[in-house]
Amino acid sequence: MKLAPGGGTDAGAIKIKERRFCKVCPTIGIRATIRNTDSSQNKTMFIDDDITQSSNGAHLCKSGYRTHVTCGFIRAFSGVGLRDLVATEMYSDHGDSGGPIYAYKQDFRTVSLNGILSINQNLLSMITPIEIIREVLDIVPITIKQ
Repeated sequence: MKLAPGGGTDAGAIKIKERRFCKVCPTIGIRATIRNTDSSQNKTMFIDDDITQSSNGAHLCKSGYRTHVTCGFIRAFSGVGLRDLVATEMYSDHGDSGGPIYAYKQDFRTVSLNGILSINQNLLSMITPIEIIREVLDIVPITIKQ
């Protein structure tokens, strides 16, 4: 996968090269959290780790600017027309792109980061998996364990 003009891939990241800088992350607004403003109990979810989903039917959620938190199931992995993307039946809309994709942990307050929303067409949402983001951008996501 290439990140190049006209290559069809869009991504943005902040790379913190030295671990000591992560201590200032909350001060400058970088936190290991996902917003869930529609929830009365868990308005903030904490990113515990990042994992790769590898099975059809796995349940994932996203937090988007426009449609907020919605969830759905994985329907397909890389294949014809998907190239490094994962297809889900998760509802999303314009303005949600770039939102985090995650799976809830048992307590519903912590989550595992799975990727970012890359393409949305109502009930078909395409995800760039976390392993592609890690590999191409050479980054490690910030979690509450850091």
